[in-house]
Amino acid sequence: MDRPRSAPGPEEETNSYQLPESLEKFSQRFLEDRTKAGGETPRHPLFEAIDQLLAETICRSAIW
Repeated sequence: MDRPRSAPGPEEETNSYQLPESLEKFSQRFLEDRTKAGGETPRHPLFEAIDQLLAETICRSAIW
């Protein structure tokens, strides 16, 4: 099955470490803020890990 041209493959160099804007919607903080009063906020270690990832500044020059 051919991969669409727009999808980068493992052999292609990554030029950007920018996270998708929509990732924030899966953070624990976002879920807590958006849970209706009296509702139960979903909890999962992944949501907390996304919080930590979003709190860090990823800088390409720091990696190189």
